[in-house]
Amino acid sequence: MGKSSIPKGLQKALLQPPVVVQPPWGQVRRNALRELARVLLAQTQWDTLHVRPYATQLEQAVFIQAQGQLLDYQAKAAQLAWALEQNGAHLAETYPAGALTDLDDQALTATTPLQRIFTEHAFKMHAFSNMILDTDRKVHDVEAQVAKVTGHSGALQTRCTGCGGTKISWDQKQTKGGDEAMTTFYKCENPRCRRTWKG
Repeated sequence: MGKSSIPKGLQKALLQPPVVVQPPWGQVRRNALRELARVLLAQTQWDTLHVRPYATQLEQAVFIQAQGQLLDYQAKAAQLAWALEQNGAHLAETYPAGALTDLDDQALTATTPLQRIFTEHAFKMHAFSNMILDTDRKVHDVEAQVAKVTGHSGALQTRCTGCGGTKISWDQKQTKGGDEAMTTFYKCENPRCRRTWKG
């Protein structure tokens, strides 16, 4: 074999086991604890006597969950600080500190203002749907009462303006702006008439 092109000093360095640089856990953990405590003080009605133990337990739970992985630790601490910033009062009152690390993003943001807007919107849509169903039932009841009193079968009927027939088909189309009512088009089904008109 020929001479190696790698310098001897570099060869020695390559053959030695790598030096593992330990992350500066002390400083990283103090910073995370300080940030969690700051957010809790700002978002809850607690005083420092309550915030400090809660923040300490939360930081310890994050440290245990990260299992020595600095990036995992920093990511989870940042995620929890953000969630507490958005939803601190609810989270701190609802969950013990150690349980927060097990929550997913949806649970952490369950009562943020944005989530409350979505929930209120869904509730209003449900209420609106029920109101429409109630209105339809009431209209049906009124039509049935009218039929009883007048002797007509069912709903009030549209009559053809040409022959007076009651076999009418209809269709609705949006012919104007989207904020205006739809136009109803009628067609007489009498084979001798076949008149069309809009209402």
